[in-house]
Amino acid sequence: TLAIALLFAMRLLGRVLDPLSELSETMARVSRRHDYTVSLDPRGADEVSSLVTSFNAMIEEIRHRDNRLKRHSAELEHAVAERTREFRAARDIAEAASRAKSDFLATMSHEIRTPMNGILVTAELLAAGSLPPRLRRHAEVIARSGKSLLAIINDILDFSKIEAGHLELEMGPADPAEIVDQTLALFQERARAAGLDLAARIEMDAPARIAAATARLTQVLTN
Repeated sequence: TLAIALLFAMRLLGRVLDPLSELSETMARVSRRHDYTVSLDPRGADEVSSLVTSFNAMIEEIRHRDNRLKRHSAELEHAVAERTREFRAARDIAEAASRAKSDFLATMSHEIRTPMNGILVTAELLAAGSLPPRLRRHAEVIARSGKSLLAIINDILDFSKIEAGHLELEMGPADPAEIVDQTLALFQERARAAGLDLAARIEMDAPARIAAATARLTQVLTN
């Protein structure tokens, strides 16, 4: 009876321990190699068979998850590559537009400044000539207006500096009374034609000299 019991116990232990040993070795191999393609044959006792079946289901779920992650990663890489191509195309278009704008501004700078300088030189020569006082004042107004217009044109042509934040004010000593007088001179003829008396009042305690960007201050007063 004892021999039969031992034989029965050995067979029972074999049915339980062998599948468990195989399951343990498989789990160790999966842990080392990250190989989720393995699968075990569910054999042995009912509890052991259920454990092996659960292990196979877990490995299958991990395998499906990895496949989904791989597909998602591939789709993401494709989307990133496509978006990168779009960004590069947009960048090339923007750079081409910037170069075209720079070329246009460079051309217009020469085409506009050349006749403006001719007008300024002519007005200054007239103002320095033997003209009646009234005509001399007109010539001086033309010269000053031309200089102001040329400064504005330079600002427009240098718009790229404004975009890049590189525009700097040219500060220097300025006479506020003189700037006001020159600004009024630009409009006195039109005011007189409209029957208006254009005048300015400067406070007595106003400084005679200030540090300012004369061209910008003239623009403000003119506007």
